[in-house]
Amino acid sequence: MKRKLVYIEWEDHYSPTSPGWQHTGDVEPPIGKCINATVGWIIAEDAKHLRLANQIADIYAEDEDEDESFDGVVTVIKSCITKRKTLKC
Repeated sequence: MKRKLVYIEWEDHYSPTSPGWQHTGDVEPPIGKCINATVGWIIAEDAKHLRLANQIADIYAEDEDEDESFDGVVTVIKSCITKRKTLKC
């Protein structure tokens, strides 16, 4: 398996946990950043997105593009990534 394992921290979008519609005066101000941490193997990357999987099956397949299968896939917008580190395994 030739895929890189990475650790990233990224700022996520979030919504207040309110019960439905709110009037302008009832909307709470932002409470700060929502930073997530994710560890996974890079399965796709372009100029704007990074796609990671936290599980890969058939890791010793001869043709990794056709035989591997993934679970726990997340796509993160690269401009939201605040930290990125390649891990060794």
